[in-house]
Amino acid sequence: MASKLLLALAPVIALQVLLQAYSLYDLAKRRKGSKLPWAIVIVLLGYIGAAAYLIWGRERD
Repeated sequence: MASKLLLALAPVIALQVLLQAYSLYDLAKRRKGSKLPWAIVIVLLGYIGAAAYLIWGRERD
């Protein structure tokens, strides 16, 4: 039973890890601004933190 649950949650977990990793990568290559508060938000809030960073915190070209 637990293996079926893990198999069902695997895509959701993978998506969260990829979204957080991309957000942290984008934050790391940022030239200016407050990085530490955004890093804490991304790590602690998961999907919500990564989405918030990508919507409001990301530098626009």
